[in-house]
Amino acid sequence: MLEKKFENSQKILDLFPVSDKKIELSYTGEQISSDGGLLLLREVENQTGLINGISSCITDIRDLRYVDHSITELITQRIFQIEAGYEDCNDLQRFA
Repeated sequence: MLEKKFENSQKILDLFPVSDKKIELSYTGEQISSDGGLLLLREVENQTGLINGISSCITDIRDLRYVDHSITELITQRIFQIEAGYEDCNDLQRFA
């Protein structure tokens, strides 16, 4: 069901195109909201394609007649929900 697909490469990301402005990232956990990192996470995902890489390792054997969401959508939802602080999935229906 899982295929091993790894690539060792270092990527430099161009985050938020802001001309003539220095962007500095730091973590101060006590000073951010639980949703504060989602925009940054989305930007990093858009540039790296990490979630697509992860989902391409999983063979979807579900019956397509009953599938509403792709493996990529499910993994994206789970990663973003963990990042937002909803690890236990109890708030998931509220966002659907």
